[in-house]
Amino acid sequence: MRFSFAAAFLLGVAPLAGPALAQGPVPGMLPQQGGAGGPPPAAGAVPSLQQQPNSLSPGEGSAGEPQRAPGSKAEQGTVLPGASPDSGTTTVYAPAQAEKDVPWPCAQAKVAKISAGTIWSGPSLDAGKGWEDDNEVAELAQQLASRRTTLDEANELIAAFAKKAGADKDKKLTELFVATLDIINGNRDQILDGIMRYARGQERLAERMRAESDKISEAQENATATGLGVARDQANTDFAWDRRIFKERKQALSYVCETPSLLERRAYEIGKRIQAQI
Repeated sequence: MRFSFAAAFLLGVAPLAGPALAQGPVPGMLPQQGGAGGPPPAAGAVPSLQQQPNSLSPGEGSAGEPQRAPGSKAEQGTVLPGASPDSGTTTVYAPAQAEKDVPWPCAQAKVAKISAGTIWSGPSLDAGKGWEDDNEVAELAQQLASRRTTLDEANELIAAFAKKAGADKDKKLTELFVATLDIINGNRDQILDGIMRYARGQERLAERMRAESDKISEAQENATATGLGVARDQANTDFAWDRRIFKERKQALSYVCETPSLLERRAYEIGKRIQAQI
């Protein structure tokens, strides 16, 4: 079960459909493909890491907000010196405001990069520079970096590579280690970025839930007023659905948070096996 949750989280599945989505997408999630008439997604599905919008184009509002026409007062940018806002002169728009930072959401400590010095005690890593120019090294490093390659298979591949290298064995093996570590670090960077995008989506969803909670409180205080009973019921429905989505996304996030540590261990195991051939 743990693997399936993490796989769904990384590979991407359609977001849940429900009453809350009828009024607009959950912040940080994309609407289901196929429109309202399409088939519902499988129960328990969670949105993808890759489905987090990073910015909005001019005139585009966030989920649940009305769109503004480009050039409207709220959208107007800085006018070039000496020009009138109504003169037809091109307006210079300020860059979109960066999303606010959120805390690292994983229980595991965040390690930005796997350091070669914590793994490698062989020849100088300077000998590994330029590995990109060696197709054989690059292809083998891709195999070793992939967790689909078992450690037993990695042992055989490394041993065969060392035997073939001959007198250049130490240099070639150093190149292989540097290449494998670079690839693992690159894959890991993408996962770390995805986790942070997902955490920002959770923060937006939490803000939406707080707003829905305020609506519920307001509707309860004025429940005797005409029509507010319906508003209260709708607010309760929206809040319950968003809470369910929030919990399922949080559960999926906890599984994916293990991936950076798994890649660290992978780099250590591969490095140890390469050094054993030197």
